[in-house]
Amino acid sequence: MADVPFGISGVAPGQFGQGLSNARPAFGRRVYAPPSGNIEADILEPTLEADIAAIIGPSAHRFLPCYRAWRATGPASGQSILGWWPSRRLARDWIAYLFPLPWLFYRKLYFYGAIITVLMTLMSIVMPGLVGDVVGAVIWAILMRSAKPIYLAHSLKLIAKADKRGLAGDDRTAFLKKRGGQSILGLILGIVATIGGLFLM
Repeated sequence: MADVPFGISGVAPGQFGQGLSNARPAFGRRVYAPPSGNIEADILEPTLEADIAAIIGPSAHRFLPCYRAWRATGPASGQSILGWWPSRRLARDWIAYLFPLPWLFYRKLYFYGAIITVLMTLMSIVMPGLVGDVVGAVIWAILMRSAKPIYLAHSLKLIAKADKRGLAGDDRTAFLKKRGGQSILGLILGIVATIGGLFLM
């Protein structure tokens, strides 16, 4: 299946997926045009970044630089954003590092939150004491560097689902905001899971 350059073949920016149903999804080997360098224009124009901003919400400005850095090199080399290792400056997210489970569940990353919960529970049983603490610290450090790529990969998958449904305009924005965004219930669940993990340590 051939790669389809973003913004080429008569497809205007912001029409991601419209007329591209046979192309690879955004989180695979899609080739993007480089960002314009004008941050305000990149966000305000109806582009893929506008979809990402709709999913993430008010804090999208903290994630878009990471996305742009990946877009500049990753897609052309076939590098999935989920396996991409950003620079320390771009990856830094202290909230995700200090409160990983609440952050994951709050961002509706339930799958990853469940994996971390299971891993931490198993470690407290199989590797109690110092060894478990060291392994836990390593997992925390990895999460700190990969939290933003994980969330961006999740966002791109939601955008691909919107494309598959042929959504556009207000319907598309409403779908992305509903499936993305934040969850107070998820935040509470993450806090409960964190407290439970502390009792198991």
